[in-house]
Amino acid sequence: MKKIVSIFLICCSISCIAQQQTILDLCIWHITLNCNEDALNVLDNNSEINYWKTYLQHMSVTKLSIQLDYTFPFRHETAEILEKLIANNDQWLLKYQLGLIEWHHGNIIEAKSRFLQCANLPADPNFYAARASL
Repeated sequence: MKKIVSIFLICCSISCIAQQQTILDLCIWHITLNCNEDALNVLDNNSEINYWKTYLQHMSVTKLSIQLDYTFPFRHETAEILEKLIANNDQWLLKYQLGLIEWHHGNIIEAKSRFLQCANLPADPNFYAARASL
């Protein structure tokens, strides 16, 4: 399976704007085939990808250096991963990112709830601007 992915990546030479989303599509495809190890092999690093790695490797979020970056997750699949991670971790960033997904999908009440759960822990002004917009 790993060879197929490598050939695919080389042939496509993923250079589109949504490169990380294409890679995430490959990851999700591998997971549906129950090939979690192969799913891990295609992932690179950014906060959304790190959530998937944490979930697939059954790690604690605190072991992973999650950070606020310019990744704006929107996938329903990522929301499911974040909900599972939040169940075992109280990191505000997980709730914030899940709130962004809920907002994107028009679930304003749930988005507000997620933002309020972050309290005043975030130091990033973008969080407060987004929360005020809700």
